[in-house]
Amino acid sequence: MKYYLLVLIFLLSVCTTSATHLAAGNISVLDLGNGNCEITISLSRDTTTGSSALNQIKYFFEKDDGSIFYSRNISFQLIPGSPLNGHPQNVELYQAKDTVNFLTPGDYRVYIQKCCMPGPFNNASINRVFYIDCKFRVFANGVENSSPQITNPSINVIPVNQSFTYNVNAYDLDDDVVRIYSIHPLEADSVQIPFYVDPSSDSTNVFHVDSVSGDLVWTPNQIGRFLVSFEIQEIRNRKTIGRTIRTQTFIVLPDSNHIPIINNFSAIPVDANGYKCVQINPQQNYSLTLFAHDLDMDSLNMLAYGEPFELNNNQAMFIASPLPANQLQGVFSWTPDSSAVRLEKYKVTFRIVDEQYARDYTLFIKVGNLIPGASELEEIISSINLYPNPVQNKLNVDFSLISEQNIYFRITDNSGREMVKWNSELYSKGKQTLELPINLNDGIYYLEVLNENRLLKTMPLLVLSK
Repeated sequence: MKYYLLVLIFLLSVCTTSATHLAAGNISVLDLGNGNCEITISLSRDTTTGSSALNQIKYFFEKDDGSIFYSRNISFQLIPGSPLNGHPQNVELYQAKDTVNFLTPGDYRVYIQKCCMPGPFNNASINRVFYIDCKFRVFANGVENSSPQITNPSINVIPVNQSFTYNVNAYDLDDDVVRIYSIHPLEADSVQIPFYVDPSSDSTNVFHVDSVSGDLVWTPNQIGRFLVSFEIQEIRNRKTIGRTIRTQTFIVLPDSNHIPIINNFSAIPVDANGYKCVQINPQQNYSLTLFAHDLDMDSLNMLAYGEPFELNNNQAMFIASPLPANQLQGVFSWTPDSSAVRLEKYKVTFRIVDEQYARDYTLFIKVGNLIPGASELEEIISSINLYPNPVQNKLNVDFSLISEQNIYFRITDNSGREMVKWNSELYSKGKQTLELPINLNDGIYYLEVLNENRLLKTMPLLVLSK
């Protein structure tokens, strides 16, 4: 741990302390109607470098044809809850809003250019301008159009030689298609930062972004500071009508600590394209319970982001709570109403965080046009209870079925490896009780309840022989 902290201090000390060191930033535009829009600029400040707090920044606003151009100083407010705990370097989140009035139809760009980004970077020139922009289109005849909205705060510190997943998670208020790409960072419109290369990667897991899910997957193989930009494109009728850029830094540190994991995420079914996906009807409740652990026994937290939490009606809910043996449980619940039905899928990101690192897991949710599948499965079992837990050699399982079903049980370890499996049996409707013999080493396990190879329930289980 001492070595870890020394490396972090070294990487951060190369920055000067006279400026505000921005760890990430992006801009969004909200259509207010009648030619009015609200501009939101979101910035993250690295607090451990001794840089100054963020007060004001000048932003620029222009129309593509040059008929409108102006700049304005805008004041920032620290978002409650900052700095973000659970990371080795604290990050403060700032936000500023402004309203622009009486826009005529056309294409617009709002941007900031701030000198300088804290370097040096392993993959780019140092002391470059921090540039982000948002390009959006104003339509005639009252047609609404807002830019993509980004929900996820940045992750800025990751370990070397460990697989890492991160998602900016963006959605569109007008149900336009959103695609996310990794791009060459800019220092002005269409002007790339010189000498930029993709972050250094292990050959088995090269830095890449899935444009549909938005997942950045990467195993860094080099310690240092890396610069990254994401372009979030807005697509309507197969044409790109806008984009917003998030630029951020990643600090890669020695792998003296493991990234925490969600144990049972792999049990969620996938769609035809291989993405984790569930389908639900409006007015139907969907509940997902996730279990997480950390190999270093660090304290854990789990967060959830995405459009279902931002809706005006019937917002989703997420609650994280601790479990024995330094585990964590997170429960996601959503009952969408009829207004949530649409062709495009919703996207939720679950972020598991320990005292040093974080990892994202992405779930798609399709509302409407339900086909029988995993989202109905938990309704097969109306209740389940395990005791004793912790267990020594015999586990009692009480459960209730809503109809006659073939059910079988198995126990897996933290990595998802099957440790023991019991044969499938036909159980009648109603309450059932059975006793399962346990002959396992002390540790953390999971009891899974399955029906025709489809996972119904996952319950944490602690085995203690004494």
